[in-house]
Amino acid sequence: MFCENSKHRLNERSDLVTRRGTRNQPPPRTRIMTTTTPVKIDITQVYDAYSGRPGCACGCRGKHTYASQHQNYASENRGYEVTDEEVNDKTVKLLVDKVQAFLDAGEKPGIEIDICEPNYIAVEIEDRRLYVIYLVH
Repeated sequence: MFCENSKHRLNERSDLVTRRGTRNQPPPRTRIMTTTTPVKIDITQVYDAYSGRPGCACGCRGKHTYASQHQNYASENRGYEVTDEEVNDKTVKLLVDKVQAFLDAGEKPGIEIDICEPNYIAVEIEDRRLYVIYLVH
């Protein structure tokens, strides 16, 4: 989906070695498998949750919803202010719960899981829906 060589099975937990990229060029990533523990999303580390159609996660094919706890961080991260209308903790929790359910179930035909720690966790469902959970790092 997003990370190069990032497709992995749920029973593998990964860490990424990253260098800062530019706006037009994402940072290069190297996958290092470190443990076989399942991934659990810490809701307190989530600042943005995206739900939309696959293909792009900039907001043109879906919607970003932000956590109130990290509204300032999200504003700094994206480069302009996250307004109060874009903040909804209930929706963020709903999307985190959906993604966590997919993580708990593991990859199945038609469901692709992409874990790019510490940046984000994404789930794509049969080329119909994309969920991305962005983490504070």
